[in-house]
Amino acid sequence: MARSTDKANQTTQPHTIPEGALHPVPGGYAGAAADRLAAYDALFAHLRGRVRDIPAELLQLKAQGRERSVRFRELTGERMGYLAWLEIAEGFGLGE
Repeated sequence: MARSTDKANQTTQPHTIPEGALHPVPGGYAGAAADRLAAYDALFAHLRGRVRDIPAELLQLKAQGRERSVRFRELTGERMGYLAWLEIAEGFGLGE
């Protein structure tokens, strides 16, 4: 996937968006860079939502005595994977 930003010097220069990647529209800007940002926002909303919702699903399975079921283990692994992904993203400054 091609980057939407450029950064000449990793420590002192701000990120820039190449010309043509954004254009003004009423109320803000649109373009490929804005679309990618929206996709990241949607991804993080989904991950955070699943991390929030999975414990309730696990409690429901536990109440049914299904702690050893495949679904319980799948959900546990799914949540752990999402948490790990969010932790990595935080390392890049993409946390809440």
